[in-house]
Amino acid sequence: MIIRAFLALVFFYCALPAFAAQYYVAPQAPADGVGSSARPFDSVKSAIQSGILAGGDRLILAPGSYDAITVLSDFNFSPPLVIGPARAHTAHTPQIFVRQGDGLTFYGINVWPEKANLAPDNLLETFSGATNIRFENLEVRGKPNANESYFSWSAEDWVTRWRHNGALLRGAKNSVVNSRFTGVAFGITIEGPDGLVTGNTISGFSGDGMRTLGDNGLFENNQIENCFKVDGNHDDGIQSWARHEGADGRKIVRGVKIVRNRIYEWRGPEPHPLRCSLQGIGLFDGIFKNFLIKDNLVAVTHYHGISLYGGDSSQIVGNTVVNLRGEQADRPWIKIDSKKTGPGNRNNLVIGNVAPKYEGIPAASRLNLLLQQPGREFVAPLLQDFRVRADSRLYQMKNYRPNAWVNSNQ
Repeated sequence: MIIRAFLALVFFYCALPAFAAQYYVAPQAPADGVGSSARPFDSVKSAIQSGILAGGDRLILAPGSYDAITVLSDFNFSPPLVIGPARAHTAHTPQIFVRQGDGLTFYGINVWPEKANLAPDNLLETFSGATNIRFENLEVRGKPNANESYFSWSAEDWVTRWRHNGALLRGAKNSVVNSRFTGVAFGITIEGPDGLVTGNTISGFSGDGMRTLGDNGLFENNQIENCFKVDGNHDDGIQSWARHEGADGRKIVRGVKIVRNRIYEWRGPEPHPLRCSLQGIGLFDGIFKNFLIKDNLVAVTHYHGISLYGGDSSQIVGNTVVNLRGEQADRPWIKIDSKKTGPGNRNNLVIGNVAPKYEGIPAASRLNLLLQQPGREFVAPLLQDFRVRADSRLYQMKNYRPNAWVNSNQ
């Protein structure tokens, strides 16, 4: 894991233009810094406002703890300005917030609050005027030691003391890549169009793992695990709903791809008083136009495995939907239904899936497999190993790719 992270960092910086300049920021540096290693800027905000940075430059954060990184003034960097420590995860801030501008990449930074009951609500946040903002290889926690402690938190810890959302990104072409979020309320929410969320882990959350609310988003190869029930929220692994009106006046969200994700309701100690019953992929209030839900693993105990309410020309293909306990059961299901209020589904395709139950899907048993004996198909379902056995009949299924959801980097 360490070698892989190092190689990723080397590749990332080597991919930058050869002519890129390097500038420096240090915590508690004098306000008259010029960005050199001897006289660094005192903040990211000061560096950007200096006017000397150009697209493709690197802004290197010296090791240490910084105040919140806030970028309020307009900017335009093409290729993006890269901000992060020379060695990943040696710089810390309680929040990264970008209000407006185009072209920033934050890389290898630790983000968490230092004390209980403190703002911010969102540890990573952008406004709609912030475009092409990328967060990569970040360590984001709701509490400094959340990675070691969140299983022992009380409901009050989750609801009050350490309640922070991971990321709320409202701008176009915002992305979260290869980052870890631990002990958060809502994990990653993308509201802007053309968002990218790939290679991330949400471990320990009390709201929804991920929300995809903008058009043409790609949520791919993420892992979502360990949901805590502490309030009245209907917790989902991945959720979407339509927020903006289309040409005909109906609310619609378009072109989202949810591909090769792994959703585990629970992988922690048993029993646990705050363990939730997680809805897997919940699309309850469309219209959902041209959605693709493909090759995901959904391992939950709730009856909603994958549910599409108000789908239009959308596809649910090749997903593995199983009861987390690994036993024969009639839940979770794959379901298609009408929008809560308004039009029904039309022109949707549900094919090549594996699930214990199907609802509202014509010819479901002909185009999909009804899972009745998990132990016959998977390596060790009682131990949450849902890789397909070498002798499983699933290898003969059309439109189903066994183990497509398995992360080769794990």
